[in-house]
Amino acid sequence: MSFEKFTSVLANTSIEFENLKVIQMAQAIKESGRGASKLFKKHQNPFGMKYRSEMNGVATSVRYTDWEGIEDDYCSFETFHDAVRGYWIFIDRNPYRGWRNYSSEADGYIRHIVFSGYLGGTSQQRENYVRSILRLKKEAQSLLDNAL
Repeated sequence: MSFEKFTSVLANTSIEFENLKVIQMAQAIKESGRGASKLFKKHQNPFGMKYRSEMNGVATSVRYTDWEGIEDDYCSFETFHDAVRGYWIFIDRNPYRGWRNYSSEADGYIRHIVFSGYLGGTSQQRENYVRSILRLKKEAQSLLDNAL
């Protein structure tokens, strides 16, 4: 599956918080390496999401070794539509409680979920991730606009 196909699905799928699509797209750009990752190619997982029981129904669990050589259970999606829906199921879990308070502001949203545990590591590593996502917003918006 191509990254262009995923972009089209995301751009044309209605979600509750349309203004957050740009962040969702920016995360997909980063997490999948613009569709180059094995997780994206083999399992249609553009967000690098690990499997959690709440994902049952939109994803199956697959053992996958990440770029650091760490094996874990990741989401395998049958369709990109499932991946887009699955992202919001994943985010609506307990660790990210309060994210809806930031739903009107993409920058605050990404900062909230990252510092709530979306990414492990040090505070500086999390801050670097947030900055990298924010730098991708313009590209993400352009991809979404061109896919409509």
